[in-house]
Amino acid sequence: MNQTLQLPRSFAEGLERLRDRGTQPALVVPDGGPVFTRLGLLEAVERLACSLRGALGAFAADSPVALALPNGVEFLVCFLALARLGRAVMPLNPVSTRDLALGQLLDGEACGLLALAEDSEASVQAARQAARQLGLSVWEVRATLTDVELVGQDATGALPAAVGSDNVALLLQTSGTTGKAKWVPLTQGNIMASVETIVSGYDLGPSDVSLLVMPLFHVHGLIGVAFSTLFSGGVLVTPRRFSAGSFWEWVSKHRPSWYSAVPTIHQILLERSEIGSLPRQQFRFVRSCSSPLLPGTLAAMESRMDVPVLQAYGMTEAAHQIASQALSPAPRTPGSVGHATGVELAIFDADGRCLPSGEAGEVVLRGEKVMGGYRNNPAANATAFVRGWFRTGDIGRLEADGCLTLVGRIKEMINRAGEKIAPSQVDTVLLDAPGVRQAVTFGVPDATYGEVVHAAVVCGDGGSAEGVLRFCREKLPAFMVPIRLHVVETIPTGATGKISRGQMPRLLGLIP
Repeated sequence: MNQTLQLPRSFAEGLERLRDRGTQPALVVPDGGPVFTRLGLLEAVERLACSLRGALGAFAADSPVALALPNGVEFLVCFLALARLGRAVMPLNPVSTRDLALGQLLDGEACGLLALAEDSEASVQAARQAARQLGLSVWEVRATLTDVELVGQDATGALPAAVGSDNVALLLQTSGTTGKAKWVPLTQGNIMASVETIVSGYDLGPSDVSLLVMPLFHVHGLIGVAFSTLFSGGVLVTPRRFSAGSFWEWVSKHRPSWYSAVPTIHQILLERSEIGSLPRQQFRFVRSCSSPLLPGTLAAMESRMDVPVLQAYGMTEAAHQIASQALSPAPRTPGSVGHATGVELAIFDADGRCLPSGEAGEVVLRGEKVMGGYRNNPAANATAFVRGWFRTGDIGRLEADGCLTLVGRIKEMINRAGEKIAPSQVDTVLLDAPGVRQAVTFGVPDATYGEVVHAAVVCGDGGSAEGVLRFCREKLPAFMVPIRLHVVETIPTGATGKISRGQMPRLLGLIP
């Protein structure tokens, strides 16, 4: 591993390093899209930052700016320009509905929204509608082959002094044990510390090319792939969206040395490729993160591609990567997610006592990459931290050799192929559906997605499974809509009167 690499702790310093090897490509959009050199990327970021400084001058410095942008140069140049200004970026899921975008914009206290000029996609239009309903400014950006322009705003402002590492750069919504949404503020120092451990652990450098398949509105794609590639001097190939049908064509044309994805994508790529047609030894390594990789998928990938597949463990509150299996010649313990990377790990029991090797308990961590606390949420912070350790809500054990094995989750969150779904958000929509008296949403194990969304409802007059699902499809993104709705007479509750969400799959005979 590259033990000598020291990356800067602010984006301004990291961007300045793009001047080195300035004529080398940094960003490539496949299928005829733009190609930005390292110097071209830096200059585009600086020009857009000057334009945005003028546009944002009337807003409080701590007001985040929302992005409703697909993967591509627009997203990355906008993010880096806002970070250069010291602005927190609040990315929205491009497939968000108007109601969800409305809630995030309002709760996150965004001062405005950045979107593509003349973008007709319904999801982005939904975000625009939500922003305008709240009276927020909507700024449009347009990419050319060499630049990203802010429509109607000249680059007349000047760049401010370098922003410090303690400045919040990224604001993402996540949920915990109760399913109540919380905001995770990640500083520039948090993010750059995470980038440093990823770059060092996988020995990334200027000779590497990564193919981005994960969305940039999540830490997996943004920090785990995009920033780790750009700030290590590599080339990032960034299609607008993941396409299993185009993936291997992109691999053949751009010759990536690695890619990272959730297990579902790995499995889809295997299922949609002919046996024997996969390129062998094309990649230096392949990375899997965000949910457990099935042993069969792992074995098939390594056998058919002749490549090491490294499993990693991450979460938003730790600026993505927490642990990872290492490159050869280090051994890989089957079923583990490897050693801690840039954080200190421990296993606590229910009383907050540290457990010895081999005993299962809650995974806790601390270190430079870990957020300082949820935004404006002292109640959540009081339970999320114990004696300076962050409680992940995941159950695991540390083996004698220091490898971490995850064995379950405390949280009720549904993890569908890396997409974390708060059951309470689906509950709210279900209870608004005509004829629904009671509702509970829960996850059910699934071989392809890890978990899928199910729900049980008690219906009154006028309620039906078909009608409720139709209502959900109108109000929720597709990945949050229950794949199966169970109409029941009663929903069981525990001794305190709370719905026994975790027991629903077993009570309905969905799991043994």
